[in-house]
Amino acid sequence: MASKDLIDSTLSALDFCLKGRNDFFLTTSFGYQSSLLFFLMAELGVPVKCLYIRSSLSEHGVEEQMDYVTNNFHIDLKVVDRSHWLESELRGQDFFTLDAGRRESICRNLKREPLLEYIKSNAFKIWISGIRRDQTEARGAVRFMSVTDLSVIKLSPLFEWSRLEVKNLIIDNNLRVNADHFDLCKVNEFKECGLHF
Repeated sequence: MASKDLIDSTLSALDFCLKGRNDFFLTTSFGYQSSLLFFLMAELGVPVKCLYIRSSLSEHGVEEQMDYVTNNFHIDLKVVDRSHWLESELRGQDFFTLDAGRRESICRNLKREPLLEYIKSNAFKIWISGIRRDQTEARGAVRFMSVTDLSVIKLSPLFEWSRLEVKNLIIDNNLRVNADHFDLCKVNEFKECGLHF
């Protein structure tokens, strides 16, 4: 599909779901493709509320990408710093000395607790995410719209975009990427950070 057609079809689907609503939000890692989702929302012309969960497990280029996004797109950004919570959970241990089950539990609670609080405190009904089917095997079943266990509907507008399409659209629209981003929570069998599954 041509770049313009892909953007137009994605914007049409988002517009259909969001028209007349203000009870939606985005999450971001400020990773590689994060600017693309904000670009799409700007093209749609809707105000965006966004949650970012900060911790020492998500590294490299985050602050620069955050500055780029907040300076170039109109967003209402909520940053939840979980550094102290993480320190108390690790109790002085290195993250990778913990067994896989404990690491998974920490990553899940690190991100899902503030996510749930953000949803409840704002009475959100729709969560917009940038996850795609081709990112990991676990995400292979991702659909445009899905039900969550958090009392919100999740929209994944980039769900069927390929890595090449993402790269081309970023280049075509002169968007900044954060190619150095790395989330230590994704060092697991499923390559998931704990937020989405």
